[in-house]
Amino acid sequence: MKKLFISCMFLSSVLFLWACGASVKMIGSWTDDSRAGYSIDNVLVIGIHRKDINRNLWENTFVELLDKENIKAQASHTVIDGQVIEPDRQSIEAAVKKSGAATILVTRVVGQKSEEKTLPGFVHYEPATYYRGMYDYYGYAYRAVYSPPVNVSKTIVRLESNVYDVATEKLVWTAQSESVDAKLLKTDFAKMANLFLDDLRKKKLL
Repeated sequence: MKKLFISCMFLSSVLFLWACGASVKMIGSWTDDSRAGYSIDNVLVIGIHRKDINRNLWENTFVELLDKENIKAQASHTVIDGQVIEPDRQSIEAAVKKSGAATILVTRVVGQKSEEKTLPGFVHYEPATYYRGMYDYYGYAYRAVYSPPVNVSKTIVRLESNVYDVATEKLVWTAQSESVDAKLLKTDFAKMANLFLDDLRKKKLL
């Protein structure tokens, strides 16, 4: 029974790590070295997403985290009264002018994919000399436990964040991250945003 318990625990752990292991990691980042000494402030946070609720939650989460860094920030949906900023220069300029922002931080989804994997089934049994008699074999077979193959899947989403200096209209910093099985809750957005903020600190932009 102890070996059976260990086997089941192992299978449960594999399923948890593959199917339920929500996690985020940085893929890479770039900084304009010619902008040494530049630090972001008075930020307009823009999230690009088809669903308003996801965009607004992302922007609000990033603004809250920047506020903890004593950096003034505004969510774009609060500046333009819940409307979506159209992907054109005129709309962005209008939002920047209304917010008075000196820095723009834009985040968008650049890729999404699903991966599937089949975990093989297995039979667990306790070693025994069950061939000695018919009744011994029956008892052994009754105790054997079969776990069928299990199909599990995970979704990987890649985000890209860019920081632009409003005065020069130049890209200052860009980075990409990957999230696995994020449920798009506030806690998930906070993990992703903190990953970008950590990199901005390392690059001395905060």
